[in-house]
Amino acid sequence: MEIKKNLNIEAILEAINKDNLVVFIGAGVSANSTLPSWSDLIKKFAQGLGMSRDLTTDDYLRIPQYYYNQRGMKEYYQKINDIFNVKLTPNIIHDRILELKPKHIITTNYDNLIEQAIEKHLLFYDLVCEDLDLPYTSNGRLLIKMHGDLDRKNIVLKEDDYLNYSTNFKLIESYIKSIFVNNTVVFIGYSLQDYDLKLILKSLQGILGEHFQKAYLIDSDEIIKSTVEKEYFMNLGVNVIDIADLPDSYKKLEIEELESDKGKNIVRILNYINVYNNINYNVLDFYYNKLLLFKDLQKVRIKDIVLKLGIEGSYRLEKGNLFRVDRLNKNSKFNDILLLLKDIQVNLNTHSYDVRKKYEFINTAFLKAGILQVEIGPSGDDSIIYKVDTSCKDKEPSIINNLLMNNYMEIELLAKQYYKTINEFKGTYANELMRAYGNYLMNRFVSAYEILKKISIEAYREKNYVTFYIIEFNKRYLIKKLKYIQVYPSIRNDMSEEVYLDYIRSLIKEYETSNINLEEAFEFLSKKEKESIRFLHDLVQEQGYILQKLNRVQKLKDKVGEEVNTSYYGVDPVAGALNDLIVDAYEFWDYSNYNFIMLDHYSEVKEYYYYFVDSLLNTYSKEKEELGKGELDSFFGDGANLMPNYIFNLKDINIICRYLNWKKINELFVKYDIDNVEVSISSVIIKGCFINIVNSYGKTKHVRNLKEMMNNMFLFLSKVKIDKQDFDDIIVSLIKLLSSNYINSELYSGLLHFIKGQAIFGNVTSETINNLTLCFINKVLDTEYNTHRGGHEVSALSEYNYIKELVTSVELKEELNVGVNEINKLLDSIQFGELRNKKQDIIFDIFMPLSLHLSNELKELIKNYIIENLNQRFSIKQYSIACLNRAINPSNELEQKSYEQVTELKKSQGKSPVKVSPDPLQENLSYLIRLLLDDKILNKERFQDFIGINNLYDFLILKENYNFENVFELEWLTYLNNKELKKMFNHEKVIKGLKEKFISEIIKNDLSKELKAIYFQHFG
Repeated sequence: MEIKKNLNIEAILEAINKDNLVVFIGAGVSANSTLPSWSDLIKKFAQGLGMSRDLTTDDYLRIPQYYYNQRGMKEYYQKINDIFNVKLTPNIIHDRILELKPKHIITTNYDNLIEQAIEKHLLFYDLVCEDLDLPYTSNGRLLIKMHGDLDRKNIVLKEDDYLNYSTNFKLIESYIKSIFVNNTVVFIGYSLQDYDLKLILKSLQGILGEHFQKAYLIDSDEIIKSTVEKEYFMNLGVNVIDIADLPDSYKKLEIEELESDKGKNIVRILNYINVYNNINYNVLDFYYNKLLLFKDLQKVRIKDIVLKLGIEGSYRLEKGNLFRVDRLNKNSKFNDILLLLKDIQVNLNTHSYDVRKKYEFINTAFLKAGILQVEIGPSGDDSIIYKVDTSCKDKEPSIINNLLMNNYMEIELLAKQYYKTINEFKGTYANELMRAYGNYLMNRFVSAYEILKKISIEAYREKNYVTFYIIEFNKRYLIKKLKYIQVYPSIRNDMSEEVYLDYIRSLIKEYETSNINLEEAFEFLSKKEKESIRFLHDLVQEQGYILQKLNRVQKLKDKVGEEVNTSYYGVDPVAGALNDLIVDAYEFWDYSNYNFIMLDHYSEVKEYYYYFVDSLLNTYSKEKEELGKGELDSFFGDGANLMPNYIFNLKDINIICRYLNWKKINELFVKYDIDNVEVSISSVIIKGCFINIVNSYGKTKHVRNLKEMMNNMFLFLSKVKIDKQDFDDIIVSLIKLLSSNYINSELYSGLLHFIKGQAIFGNVTSETINNLTLCFINKVLDTEYNTHRGGHEVSALSEYNYIKELVTSVELKEELNVGVNEINKLLDSIQFGELRNKKQDIIFDIFMPLSLHLSNELKELIKNYIIENLNQRFSIKQYSIACLNRAINPSNELEQKSYEQVTELKKSQGKSPVKVSPDPLQENLSYLIRLLLDDKILNKERFQDFIGINNLYDFLILKENYNFENVFELEWLTYLNNKELKKMFNHEKVIKGLKEKFISEIIKNDLSKELKAIYFQHFG
């Protein structure tokens, strides 16, 4: 088909998109429903006056006036009623006009045909026939009968009507003139010689002059106007569209519903306008214009690009970023654009700059959605495949790389870079939006808000609605955050900038009085403007977008759980819900971070990513190892595929660090019994991420979030094999941080997890433990960080038993190089210095765990000090801990003190009316139990005085003489060594007492491995 590019038609279609098209309907439309044209109407009046001469245009107003003057008003209206008062129905032209979806319809006709057509199509237009109707219109879409209505007897036909029009229709006249200012007007059913048309145009030109917006006229004449004639009307402000503008196939199109050739031409032209875009003269231009609205975004969601591409069939993003479309609807041109892109790709340099520009933009749009390859139809020879040109990819924003690498020092530098213009993006908005995002990431909420406030006004003025929506969404979030800080001022400590509370209040007040409502603002946009940002509208629906994502990830998580515990035969197990989950999560991450959308602090976002990480770690579940070993495996042979362990990448690690809680991470490791996690990134990159966050913690003010992120890093990387040299470099950076900064006690817990995990991989040596221990002792001694009131290091001792856990994390093959100087300093400090109130913490949580791993000189020094301390102020708890840590040897003298202390508690039991929890007697017996279990009681006979208080204690004292009819837990047997067990099982009483208990537990299938071994050894 021959396609004609027509700027006039494109202007009309543009107006339809903007919802500012106004249609004027003339008598030529109603004439096709057998009503007379204006000239035919005048002839009927002339016949009534006995006039038979040929009429001129000057007669069109005078003859009705003559009739009115001669016959009077009654006969005048009777004449009109006789002509128009017949039962008529709308014609196809009315239908085609309404398909244009005009904002307003204005007609000079008196009939009700257009009203009938509107009712037929169930459309809503407020009817205006006189000035008094205008104030009562509420719909926003008007049908204006500017020449009045027969039923109201206010029609405009005779000369006096036209002369008095400005008086009788003052409001309507003014309103119609205003319509021409900001709307595109199309005249249908008028001839170029029409008096009404010329009168309207001349009136408007007199007011607006050169600023008069061009109107358009559908010329239905068979005789094509000459160029001179068309230019004449162009000077009047009317661009003419006639059948010469149509392709031949449309010129010959048969319109069976009409008889009039002029009417048929109107329908042909309107048909062509309605399908003009579908015919599309240039598929490259079509898709370029469709995707152009994404130009201000750095990343695009799949569903948004699908919507703009007009894909109605099923689609998905598969492994390898393959975008597969199963089928297209019959009108889709997506096949054509892919074939064209392939052709351009082969000979790119031979094409014009304009073609290359559009080709690059379309490829960039694909890449923004994470699409590397497009395939239409099922895999096979008949499918259409297009590999996206990755050379068109935009440069990554610097903040994204810094975010992934945990380089918050660089992000803070960017956030504070007010003295220097950022030029990473072509437009100002993206650069400043990125700066605002940097401030947000660093908890500089006020600075972020101030940047957004400035560029919001500029984006609004320039109608950059995509950027404006993102800015306003971010502003709304920041105000919520500031309101929370206003209510709880102590939370200001979380901010990394100093701001007065009064200033925060002023920002909140300013925002609340600005009356910016994104939902309402959206409704005020034109149709085209709405379409340009509709894909963003779900974002501003008060967490609607986030809740949708959360709902989806929960469903996908359940499906992944099912697939992990399924054997697959001839099917890729990763191609299902797990792939969909990864695509969804990465798109969410990319969309929010690349477009600088502030979502991090929403609890629903954290929950979303928790479910995501849960699903990834579920692939490590030990349960799946049991799959494929039963009947199915025997039937299918070796063809069963299990879900492979997921291999984590840099983005996954970033999600874990930023959005999860370290305790939750640990719970997931325990839940799935995970020993190690596989990663796709090099050990050097891991080291870089770790050292960056360590350095950022030490050098930026953004401490709270970084503390949580570092702990998350500790927990996750405790399961990741790191190269030895990279591990050592991480320890060096950690020691530097630990030595010179306030370190929250929780970080020491995270560090212990990291050290224990890396010890399994063989990275932790005696030197590692020695350096960390020395660093910790020196930090405890530093009065800047720890005093008699306490400190984070002292808290780490009591809360997490830091030193004991540290020195037992690996088998130490040599003495720790902790010097006499450090130990003496600690002794001096707890006796006479800043740490005197923390004496017990230092003794039991540093000296005792260390004593086994120090030189003999230091062991003796610590032993003497502990014994001296126990003699001065005895505690059975401290004695038992010292013995169990082998810091001292059991002694009869101190054992007697233990006996006396328990005896006193036994005597006082029940005498106090106040019940103490935990029970002091039971608590002290628990320390004796520990000593019994480690064979650290020298004289057990004296301790028989406490039999009858605690069953486990009784068993450990009596052993083979214990009455097994009393409460007995089989698990107690695991506390005994082989020699003690053998001695016990030599007694018939013991065998008889325990055998029934064992058999009962075996039937329940409730025996541990250790107990099973004991049973088969002694009963087998």
